Amino acid sequence: MAFARNHAGRAGGIPATIAIDSGDYDRQRGYEVAAGYAWAGGLLTSHPRRSKTDQTTVGWDVRLPNADQAVIDRQKLHGYLLSTTHAVGRFKARFFAALGYAAERWQELETDLRGQHLTQDAELSESLPDGQLFTIRAILNGRNGQSAVVLSVWFVPSSGGVPRFVTAYPGGNT
Repeated sequence: MAFARNHAGRAGGIPATIAIDSGDYDRQRGYEVAAGYAWAGGLLTSHPRRSKTDQTTVGWDVRLPNADQAVIDRQKLHGYLLSTTHAVGRFKARFFAALGYAAERWQELETDLRGQHLTQDAELSESLPDGQLFTIRAILNGRNGQSAVVLSVWFVPSSGGVPRFVTAYPGGNT
């Protein structure tokens, strides 16, 4: 069963539609949604993601709304992702250290997430009662010249506020 929900858009009051499941139709762009998500209109720009082999639509890529205003909490980076003593974060810290990041220079990771992740397409992830999770899977070029695929998670409140950084972790191969 398809699900569609209208939201007030940010640009000139244009309605935005989330379409989930195949068979839904995005009137603004003239696309039928084929097994994926489309959040069109004023909140997000979207375009179909094509299969690398046969150019069929396999899903939708979107830009994170208000990415230029995203909030990345210092504690999430310094006290968790880059902390070698945090019970869970220390395992992630090892990964990020291999890319040249350290807790005492947490601002470098913040800068690189903003410049290298927030400029990439996001995928709609889990829908929560108070907002929407998005994931961005992209290469992170570390401070020491090493690079790796990293998955970053962002929360956007239903009220249309700015995205907030949730976490990041190794994202496997491209």
